[in-house]
Amino acid sequence: MVFQPAVSITSVACVLMKSMACALSWSALCMSARMRTSAAVSTDRFEQSASSHITFNRSRAYLSAAARRSSAILSRLGARPV
Repeated sequence: MVFQPAVSITSVACVLMKSMACALSWSALCMSARMRTSAAVSTDRFEQSASSHITFNRSRAYLSAAARRSSAILSRLGARPV
């Protein structure tokens, strides 16, 4: 059988990647409950903030369109907006 260095290097790299993945998964399992809770709260805050921004932007667009519409109606009637 002929020794092929490329195969050896590839298999060593594979073993290293598997061992790193195993170490990282153990690290994730050992993460404290406090950190998991903190991450969950952080995610909830982000989602709440994103939802608030979406609601605000939609409301602003609606009110802006309503203001333009009322200005258009008033201009047709010959009245000036206050």
